[in-house]
Amino acid sequence: MKYRRLGRTGLFVSEICLGTMTFGNQIDEAGSISLIEWALGQGVNFIDTADLYVDGRTEEIVGKALKKVRHQVVLTTKTGAWQSGPDVNDIGLAGKHDPKNPPAEGTRFSNKLQGKVYSDRYWLSSNFRAVASLKKVAQKNGHSMAQLSLAAILNNPAITSVICGANSVKQLEENVSAVEVTLVEEELNACDEVWHELSPPRFFYGSQQLYR
Repeated sequence: MKYRRLGRTGLFVSEICLGTMTFGNQIDEAGSISLIEWALGQGVNFIDTADLYVDGRTEEIVGKALKKVRHQVVLTTKTGAWQSGPDVNDIGLAGKHDPKNPPAEGTRFSNKLQGKVYSDRYWLSSNFRAVASLKKVAQKNGHSMAQLSLAAILNNPAITSVICGANSVKQLEENVSAVEVTLVEEELNACDEVWHELSPPRFFYGSQQLYR
């Protein structure tokens, strides 16, 4: 495993961060703990979770798995503008959403058609063509699509770590192997071409405008 400094902190985290969103849902507790233990054995020291995953069940599983090795792991979680409990103050983002008033119309919190939004954004013939093109280049150079995509992201010096979920050790093993992959110029150029072809000139994350 390889490690990078996390932002301006003194923490060094693994280039692969284990995502846990499927734990307690797509994967049962025993399987989830096995994945965590396997990841730790491979040098992964960075795990991401959230209190809303499976109504908190995911965090409980992660807690059980890390009970004896908590000091060895950088554990991240998150909060958002959703009700996480029955109490009047069981809501995140420190008042960004007032529980006594509905979210403002037109904001992402008021959108009841997220499925349609994502379908319209991603389920496009242009995206499928891009995947087919990248798959061809990856196979030509002996890499899987997972290895190509993760290695391409890690090739960006602005990236510290990639959050990867998995449903099996086999899948996680393939993801982790990406840290040892060195992409050739043909693969990097193919990824850049797809990025410039499909990406809009700017992205919005919350109230932040992010330029590429």
